[in-house]
Amino acid sequence: GKTAITLGLISYSKDINGPPPGPPKAMEKFFMATKASLVIVPSHLMGQWPNEIKKFTGNSLNVKVINNMSSFNSLTVGDVVDADIILVNFTVLSGDDNKYYRRLARLSGKDPDSFPSKNNVRYFRHVYNMCLEGLMDRVPGLNEGSKKAYVGVEEDARANLKVERDALENGTGITKDKKKSVYKKKSEEDAKNVTKKKKDVASVKKSEIESDPWGLNTRKVNDDIMNMKCPPLEMFYWNRVVVDEFTYINDDAKRAKVLTLVKFLKSSYRWMLSGTPAHSDFNDVQFLSSLLGMHLGIDDQVPGTKAARNSSKSQVEKFSDMLEVRSVQWHARRHSIGQAFLNRFVRQNVAEIDEIAYEEHVMPVLLPPADMAIYRELETFLKSLDMNKGRATLSKKASTGHRHARIQAALEDSASAEEALLKSCSHFDLVGGSASATEACDKIVRQREEERDGCVAELREQIEVAMRRKIHILTKDPKWDGLAKSEKGDVEDRFHMFKNDVMNGCSVQTGDNEVNGLIKKIFEEAEEASVQLNDEMSDDKGED
Repeated sequence: GKTAITLGLISYSKDINGPPPGPPKAMEKFFMATKASLVIVPSHLMGQWPNEIKKFTGNSLNVKVINNMSSFNSLTVGDVVDADIILVNFTVLSGDDNKYYRRLARLSGKDPDSFPSKNNVRYFRHVYNMCLEGLMDRVPGLNEGSKKAYVGVEEDARANLKVERDALENGTGITKDKKKSVYKKKSEEDAKNVTKKKKDVASVKKSEIESDPWGLNTRKVNDDIMNMKCPPLEMFYWNRVVVDEFTYINDDAKRAKVLTLVKFLKSSYRWMLSGTPAHSDFNDVQFLSSLLGMHLGIDDQVPGTKAARNSSKSQVEKFSDMLEVRSVQWHARRHSIGQAFLNRFVRQNVAEIDEIAYEEHVMPVLLPPADMAIYRELETFLKSLDMNKGRATLSKKASTGHRHARIQAALEDSASAEEALLKSCSHFDLVGGSASATEACDKIVRQREEERDGCVAELREQIEVAMRRKIHILTKDPKWDGLAKSEKGDVEDRFHMFKNDVMNGCSVQTGDNEVNGLIKKIFEEAEEASVQLNDEMSDDKGED
C-alpha cells in the first residue's frame, strides 16, 4: 500500500496544507519553484505508478512521465512548474552514456567530459558538486533572457576546450579519469601527433559547443523561459521528492549516480519508500537519514561488513579507520541516536486484521507434456552439475545461445537450484512472452532450428575454407596428402583424419547416427563446392 498511501497524501495535502512553501528567500533566485512532487522510480515499477495514479486519483492530478531520454527531451519548464507529479525512471539518471549529466555539465559551464566513464563514485560526486555550483550561477541568467545565457554557455565551452587543448599541447593539466599524471610529458614521436590530436579534440568539441538541447538560442524560449526543453531536475525547488524502493540505489554501483542526485535535490519535503528497508546496523540507518538530508554521525565502517566492502575509500583511509578503536559507550550512543531517528522519521504500517486461518492440503499435480518438456530441460541441466547453482550460473560473456539465456534467467532470480526447479514447475515460461506451454515449446523448437541451421552453415563454410587451403598446399607439396605425424616433425594432415572419421560415421563419439549422417552430408556438399570453386579459379587463370 505504499503507492496508494503516497498518492493519498499528495492529493490530500493540496487541500489541507495549501500552496507549497517554496524555497527560502536566500535561495529564491537560484531555483525555479514548482508545486510538483518528483517521484523517482525503478524501471520495473514505471508501468505501475501511472496505473495506480489513474486508479486512485482519476484525472485530478497533472502527471508527467519521464521514461527515457526521448520523453525527457519533450519536457519543458512550464510542464514541470504546472505538474502535480513528475515520474522519472532510474535508468534516465543512471545511464552508462552519462547523457543527462553531460548536459548538466554543459549548461552549468563545466566540461561534459569531466564525468568519469567508469563507476568512480567519489570523483563523480566531486564533478557533480561543481556542476551544481555552476548551475546556481546560471539560473538567474536564464530568467533574464535565454539567449544571453546561451552566450555564457558557449563561452564556458570554448574556455573548457582551450584548457584541454593547452593541457594536450604542454603536457600539463589533469586527465579525464583524474589519475595523477594526466597528460604525460611527450616524447619526440608523440609530439608529432599533437597537431592532429588538437584537431580531433576541436572537431569533437565543436559539435558539443553547437549543441543546444534546451532551445536557449531560440526566440520562443527567449520570450518565455517556460518553453525551455529538458531542464535539469536540479534547477527546481520541488514541493517534495519521493524515491520508491530507495534501497535499490545503494545496491548497485551504477545507481550511485542516482544516489548522488537524490541527496542534492532541493525540496520542502522528502519521502523514501521501501517495504524492506535495511536497519541492521547504524550504517543502514545513516544511509536513510542522509537521503532525508540529516547527518547522524561520522562514517565508521566496521571491517568485513557490506558497507566497508562497498566503500569508495582509499586503502590509506580504510587503514586509518582501523587505527582508532571506538569504545562500547561510543557505539551505544550511536545506537541510541539511530533508534531515535527511526522512532521519529520512519513509519511502518501494520495491517489491522486477525491472523487468517488456513489448512494445508498436499495435492499431486501431473504436468502436461509441454510443461514437462520445459521442466525436464532445466532439471537435466542442473542434475548434470550436482544441483550446484554456483556452477550452473554463467557470466553473460560465457552464456551462449537461447537455451543458456533461458536457463540463466531462471537461475538469476532463485536462491538455489531447487527453487529454480520449483518455479519452472509452477510456470512454463519464466522469461515471459508465451501465452501457453505449447507456444513456449514451439518457440524453443524454432530457436533450436535456427541455431542448428546456423551451425550447419558455419560448419560448411569452415570445411570449404579448409578444403581450399589443403588444395593450395597440395599444389606446392603433393606428398602431404594424408601425411601422418612423423619423427621429423612434419605437420600431419589432420583434415584427412577428420574426413576419414566423417566417412566412417565416427565424427561424433556419442554414436548419434543422425548427427553423423548430417555431418557427412555437409562434408560432401562442402567438398564438392570447394572443388568446383577451385576448378573455376583454375579456368580463369588459364584464360588469363
